[in-house]
Amino acid sequence: MIDVNPRIYGAIGLAIAAGQNLPAIWTDLLLGRTPLVRPD
Repeated sequence: MIDVNPRIYGAIGLAIAAGQNLPAIWTDLLLGRTPLVRPD
């Protein structure tokens, strides 16, 4: 079993500034939707 921890961490702004909206991706996954992830 894998523990999924959706808590927001301190450097979330760095991930968003880099082009990946992790809170939106996590929310989509939790709701069973396919997340919109930009390829690098």
